[in-house]
Amino acid sequence: MNTCFPFVTNLSAISASLPHATQRTHSSRPEAAKYLGISKSTLYRYACQQTIESRKLGGRLEYHRSTLDGFKNRQIRPARRYVEPGGIITAALGSGK
Repeated sequence: MNTCFPFVTNLSAISASLPHATQRTHSSRPEAAKYLGISKSTLYRYACQQTIESRKLGGRLEYHRSTLDGFKNRQIRPARRYVEPGGIITAALGSGK
C-alpha cells in the first residue's frame, strides 16, 4: 500500500483502464518512414506537397497512425494480366514475355 496516497492501491490496473494514456496515436518522422518503407526525406517531401497529412508540434512533424495506414492503402495497385495478342495461354506474371 502506498503511504503517500493510500487511496491508490493498484496503479497498473488504473493505467491499463486508460487506453489513451498507453497507446501512442502519432509517430515521429523516422518511425513513420520506417513504417511506410520510404526514406525520411521522401516522407518530408510528401508532407510539404500535402500528399500525406502531418502536424507540427514543437518544431517536429508527426504523423497520425490512421493517416499512415490510409496512405499505404492508397498505394495498392490492382494486379493486371498481360495477354499476348493472338495467344491462347496467358504469359506468367513477371516472366518478361
